[in-house]
Amino acid sequence: MFNLRMTDTFPLLNEFTALELKTIVLNNDQTEIFYWPFNSPGLNSTHDRIWVKQWQRTTDPVTDPEIVVQIRKFFQNYETKFGDYLFQYIAAHPCSTPFLNHYVFKALEGDHEVVLQAPDAIHYQGGIDNVPCLDLEMAFKVDDNFENVVTAWKYVVEQLYEYANRGEYPFNLTMEMRFVKSSTKLMSNVYDEDPKAIYCTMEILSIKDTEGFDEFSGNIGNYWMRELRAQPHWAKMWEVVPGIVPYLRNQAHERYDRFNEIRRKYDPEGMFMNSTFAGVLNETVPSLSYLGREYPAGADYFHKKLKNAFLKNKDLTDPVEIQKRIDLGDYVSKEIEAMYHINKYRAMKKRYYEEQEDQIKLENTNWADSTTTKK
Repeated sequence: MFNLRMTDTFPLLNEFTALELKTIVLNNDQTEIFYWPFNSPGLNSTHDRIWVKQWQRTTDPVTDPEIVVQIRKFFQNYETKFGDYLFQYIAAHPCSTPFLNHYVFKALEGDHEVVLQAPDAIHYQGGIDNVPCLDLEMAFKVDDNFENVVTAWKYVVEQLYEYANRGEYPFNLTMEMRFVKSSTKLMSNVYDEDPKAIYCTMEILSIKDTEGFDEFSGNIGNYWMRELRAQPHWAKMWEVVPGIVPYLRNQAHERYDRFNEIRRKYDPEGMFMNSTFAGVLNETVPSLSYLGREYPAGADYFHKKLKNAFLKNKDLTDPVEIQKRIDLGDYVSKEIEAMYHINKYRAMKKRYYEEQEDQIKLENTNWADSTTTKK
């Protein structure tokens, strides 16, 4: 086990240069930067700050014993639980975003330095799962002088205030960036044959149910694509970026096709495929494959009914008729959405229908007219 010195500083956004960024990234074991929207008064970035976290390996002893670390995480867990109520208010009342975000940032701000064991330093924040959020993340190769990183985050800040000055607040949580070496894994968004290449992974996050995030993040992602040749983090909300599928095919189709040859070997039925990812891999899948209905669960009962539901209308190909069925709620567009109903109703059975007698009653009920509401 080794120790890390973790340092927090809060320089002014407009005074933090690409040269400073390059210096700290190359001299640290890891660097992470946050930008909190509206962290200073007024609808402009003049006095905005960024939060710079730095980690450096050290032989110095830890400054906080384990009990202190655990107590801190205990309180962080409750702070984020409370914070989620505040964030839900912000999402429901967008005009409150600048005022409340400013004061939330004030609670975080303050230079700090501590030495911790590596796991505690890396996982420094507790309770992050208490705040569900929307997230677009993309990665791009850092140029020699790090200027393109500054360009990327400046565009986000400019768009933030452009939207705000017309009364729209789709970005309300944080912009975050980290720096990593390249990878030669086929589907990696930091793929590069140069092992010394440095990539920046940059993401923007908003509270769940924030109005306008898809449009805003799509705009940002499109800019990063055009100007920086950015590639998406597959587990984040990259589908909202206009034109991203043909862009990805154009950028890396040879790698994706090699991956798809392997995927076909282990997933010949396309169980783990969806329509968006199929486009990236140049696969042809039915746009609407499965008829999904809500049934009241019980594993054996559900499997039989679900199989029958999948078989219905499997030969329907007319686009107009398919769209009509979608509008009526008769279809789900991806198998995963149908599987959602399995898990949902298994949970319902476990919670409400544990008695065998109740289950028998459910299985004898005609559910044919119960259609899915999830499209």
